[in-house]
Amino acid sequence: MRVDEPGSARARQAGFEAASGHIVASTEADSIPPPDWLGRLVGPFRNPQVVGTYGGLSLIGDGLAFKMAERFFIHWQRLNHTLKRPIFCGANFAVRKRTFLEVGGFMWRNTLPHEGEDIRLAVKLLKMGKVVFMPDLLVATSTRSFAGPGTLRYLIRHARNYFQTYWLRYGNV
Repeated sequence: MRVDEPGSARARQAGFEAASGHIVASTEADSIPPPDWLGRLVGPFRNPQVVGTYGGLSLIGDGLAFKMAERFFIHWQRLNHTLKRPIFCGANFAVRKRTFLEVGGFMWRNTLPHEGEDIRLAVKLLKMGKVVFMPDLLVATSTRSFAGPGTLRYLIRHARNYFQTYWLRYGNV
């Protein structure tokens, strides 16, 4: 499949729309799901109330900082799930395709966002049914996006997206 316009949201939207199955799973090119990932991710969909599932990330990298960040993020996801603010990661989630299409997919305010499309989708799905968090289902993912000199910029951008989506616009996504 070819998508001429840049952006992960556009590519994901096109891929999800073209998918032939009833459940669509998402991962990323720089990520390595465990061998049982797909079976575990789609298992909860046996319950017809479930519209989305997601897990966390295992950071590919050495050092205490990566392990601490990984553990923090899993706990952050768990807390937010409890607060009804699920945090999907592009590398580790699945949706019921019918529901994805009903909520407009990754579209937000009649356009595709440049980033944060996965968490906006999670909010929309939560309004349609049950979203299941699987904290022990981790996908190994590269740290290239936020390792090195761009780390602070990356973290600030994602923190801004999170707060805008979940605390400033919650309910209006």
